[in-house]
Amino acid sequence: MKTPNGIFISPTEKTISEPFDILFLDYPSKKDIAVSLYDETKINVNVSIDQNNDLVEVYNESNNTSYQPLPIENVTFSSKDFIIEAGTKVSNSVSLTISTTNLNQETIYLLPLEITNVSDPNIPLDKSMNRKYYVVQGGPPPNIAIGKPTMQSSTISGAISSRAVDGNTSGFWSNGSVSHTGNAGEEWWEVDLEKVSPFIQEVILYNRQDCCSERLVDFYVFVSDIPFESNSVADILNQEGVYSYFHAGVAGYQTIIPVTRTGRYVRVQLTGNTYLSLAEVEILGVE
Repeated sequence: MKTPNGIFISPTEKTISEPFDILFLDYPSKKDIAVSLYDETKINVNVSIDQNNDLVEVYNESNNTSYQPLPIENVTFSSKDFIIEAGTKVSNSVSLTISTTNLNQETIYLLPLEITNVSDPNIPLDKSMNRKYYVVQGGPPPNIAIGKPTMQSSTISGAISSRAVDGNTSGFWSNGSVSHTGNAGEEWWEVDLEKVSPFIQEVILYNRQDCCSERLVDFYVFVSDIPFESNSVADILNQEGVYSYFHAGVAGYQTIIPVTRTGRYVRVQLTGNTYLSLAEVEILGVE
């Protein structure tokens, strides 16, 4: 007697649950999923899935965990319906997207998915196979600038531009981690992320701590998907597609610049004739 065909949510691992790591920013985390059969089907098979938070309590009791159900309003499916075409074993893919709105960064959530309907009556729904559990845990967005290529308008005292993306936020010159330009006017520092980030949440600037904090004063932060076409502040302000943020006055040790857009090139540029020193530039976003 032939064993009935089995169906499951894919891709899959051997463990009962799988991690779904998310980032706590204003940009949703996404995963592509499909449904698969163990054997090829001879006919088209329509399959539906859904989130079933009733399974969270059962899962916790069985596995000695204390996960919280991921709120339904935080989960979006591009579709809950799949088709496994005749002669194949794997369906089309759909996107599963999680928003972090109102979620607690310290909480671990469980997202149970369940196959709810299969059009072929010869394919049984076995709860040991047709359920998939995602352990959803998040953290802050990473610093995607660290170690990336940099340049600056000029360099003095050997304080090269790469010092500002070395991961060291110390603002003390003696630690050898502060960049430094000349003072010819509208001095600038720039990093190339090497590819367009689909989402930059914010730029964090770290200023000098030992002295000279006034060198980071009255400046712009520019963000662009394409290279900047000029070294003139006025020209960059007129360049199409460039995001600009002006900070008036002297920056503190840490200054957070909101961005919330795409970008590859990030520039810090003064509007006056002073030196530009940066202890570190962090860019929090998605690679």
